[in-house]
Amino acid sequence: MSRIFRSDEVAVGDRVVVRQRRGEHASDIIGHVLSLDPLVIRPQEVGGFPSSKEAIEVSDLHIIKKLSPRTVRNSEIRSLERRLADRLDVTEEQWAGGWCMRTGAGDEANSAVPLGPAAGFEPLPLEAIRAFYADRGLPVRLTIPERIGKPALKVLDDAWTLHDEQVAWVAGDAFGVASLSALPAGAMEHHRRRMATLG
Repeated sequence: MSRIFRSDEVAVGDRVVVRQRRGEHASDIIGHVLSLDPLVIRPQEVGGFPSSKEAIEVSDLHIIKKLSPRTVRNSEIRSLERRLADRLDVTEEQWAGGWCMRTGAGDEANSAVPLGPAAGFEPLPLEAIRAFYADRGLPVRLTIPERIGKPALKVLDDAWTLHDEQVAWVAGDAFGVASLSALPAGAMEHHRRRMATLG
């Protein structure tokens, strides 16, 4: 489970994954929070939707992690990130592995983002990204969407500045990015993302 996404507190109604101890073994439950004290979870339906299944009280909690309100496939995250990228004022674009390196107006337009289908499964091409931005006198900056940006998490250390968590949202044909506290009325959370800057 990622340590940098879904950092806000769990609340009643949230969809979560819970790992609980069962003797020497651990088991996971994915569902919706009915109560926090005691912690009671109702397992989800297929697709991440709420169900009428029997609720489970978790007595030996090991880990609890918030999830998106519904199941979102990696391809859907990549597709929305491509649409977000297409709206930026970008002047140059090159690829390294599945990462799109770009320059343009604003921090996000001057960041590398994993848009290739295999980017989430291959090592981050950090040296190519460093060289691209060094040649242009720009800091190394990554836009890291949850799940498809997982390889970037392996390189983050104290040399990186991690920026605030954001929500990528959809509302019908509209879409965008907002802070955790500023999701537009009627919008549905799609996935989380963060930017990281080296140095």
